[in-house]
Amino acid sequence: MAQKRAVERFELNLEAYVATAGGIPKAKPQRLITWDVSMNGAYLSTRMPLPIGTKVKVDVILSLESLPPGQTRKALIKASGAVLSTDGDGMAIRFDDNSKFLPYSSDKLERV
Repeated sequence: MAQKRAVERFELNLEAYVATAGGIPKAKPQRLITWDVSMNGAYLSTRMPLPIGTKVKVDVILSLESLPPGQTRKALIKASGAVLSTDGDGMAIRFDDNSKFLPYSSDKLERV
């Protein structure tokens, strides 16, 4: 039986940076690639997923190449949430209500 989701998921391979949050010792953010993204979360490809329940900060870079020259060609989704599930291919992260959609700037990326 196919799963019915509350929001649509998009199969997009996007650059993402994931860092632990919420009192967990911080390490350098992991550079990962999304498999799919929705308003509620993302599935990220990794061979070393974080433990289920780990609080994270996630930056996802969107390419907006179809915009006219002179306009910002990338956007940034800044989100926080927690690892919902893991498997041998990656981890699913559920975003909380603190997500933001911003014009891209490398200084806005999560740097720990």
